[in-house]
Amino acid sequence: RKKSKQKKNKNQAPLVKPVLSAHYSIAPSMVEHGLVKAGLSPKATVDSVHADDAAVQRLYEGLEDAFRVMREIREVKLPGYLVVRRKKPQKQSKRKQKQQNKDKGKDGNNSNSNNDNNTKKNNVEMYTEYLPYLLAQHDPSRKGAYEAGSCEFRKFDSFDKALDEFYSKIETQKEEAAYQSEKFAAMHKVERVKQDHKMRVTQLRKQLESSQLKAQLIEFHLDIVQEVIDAVNKELARGIDWHELEVLIDEQREQGNPIALLIGGMKLDKNSITLLLSPSLFHVFGHDSDSDNDSDNDEDDDDSKAKEDEKVTKVDVDLSLTSFANAERHYALMKKMSEKQEKTLSASEKAIKAAEQRSAQSMQQVDMKRLIRKMR
Repeated sequence: RKKSKQKKNKNQAPLVKPVLSAHYSIAPSMVEHGLVKAGLSPKATVDSVHADDAAVQRLYEGLEDAFRVMREIREVKLPGYLVVRRKKPQKQSKRKQKQQNKDKGKDGNNSNSNNDNNTKKNNVEMYTEYLPYLLAQHDPSRKGAYEAGSCEFRKFDSFDKALDEFYSKIETQKEEAAYQSEKFAAMHKVERVKQDHKMRVTQLRKQLESSQLKAQLIEFHLDIVQEVIDAVNKELARGIDWHELEVLIDEQREQGNPIALLIGGMKLDKNSITLLLSPSLFHVFGHDSDSDNDSDNDEDDDDSKAKEDEKVTKVDVDLSLTSFANAERHYALMKKMSEKQEKTLSASEKAIKAAEQRSAQSMQQVDMKRLIRKMR
C-alpha cells in the first residue's frame, strides 16, 4: 500500500503552494493567501493553473496582494490574532457515526441531543495559529477558505500580546485536551456496553413478537392451514417429485387456487413449507362475499382498503405436525425467547454495573493524573 501511494504521489502534478513558496522564499500561508484571493483552491496543481490564462493572471494579482501584506506587516504596527479551534475529545469512526445515526432514528432525538450537548461541553479550546494579519483563507466567504464555524479569531492590541497569550496557554490546553480524551474514553466504554446490550434485548424482543404473531396467525386460520398441510402431504404421499410439486403449485397459483396462493415457499428438505398469512387473508380471497350490499358500499370500501394494507407474514409450518401443533410450536419458541430476554436483561444489568465501576476507577486515575500535572 505504501509503495502504491508513493507511485501515485510521483505521478501527481506538483502543487502550486509548495512550488511558489520555495521559489519566492515566502511562507506557504502567504502563497495560500494569493491562491484564495485569486479564487483558486489551496490544493491547485501547477498544470491546472498553467492551462488557464485567466487563472494565471488572477494568481499574479493574488501574489502581489500577498507581498503587499508582507510589506505592511514589516512596516506598520499591527494587532495580533489567534486562531481558536474546538478540539473534540475523541474522533469517532464513520461506522460508529452511522450506528448512532440509526439509533437517532429509532430512539428519537432527545437522548442524542443530550449526548451532542455533552460532547460540545467537553470540546477543548485550542490555539492553533498566531497571526499579525488575517489572510484571505481566514475569510469563510471566499472559495477555498476555512469553513464557516470551523474556527474563530481573537484579536489583540499587538502581535506580541497574541504571542504571549498563545505560549502561556498552549501547554495547559494540550493537557486539558488529553484529560478530556481520557475522560471521554472511560465514559464511552460504558455507553458502548449499554448500546450492545440494548441491541441484544431489542433483537430478542423482535424475535419474541415475531413468534407470537406467527402462532396467532396460525390460530386464526387453523382450518385452512390444515388444508394446505394435508394437500401438500397428499401429493408427497403419491411420490411426486419435489420439482414437479413446485411446478404444480405454480400452475395452481396462476389459476387462483387459494391453497396454492397461501404457499410462499417450499423447504421440503426440512419437511416444511412457508405460508403467507395475514389476519384476513385478503391477499388470497380478495373482497368479502357480503361486500356487494349497496347500502354498505362506503363501509366495505374502507374495510377493503384497510385489508389491502395488511402486512403479509411468512410463517414456516412443519408438515409432520397439525396446524394446532404448529401454533403450539411457535408459542413454545415465544416462551423460550421470553426466558432468554429475562436472562439477558439480568445479565445486562450486571455487565453495565461492572462497566460503570471500571469507568469510575478509570475516571479517578485520570483525575489523579490531572492533579499531579497541576502540582508539577
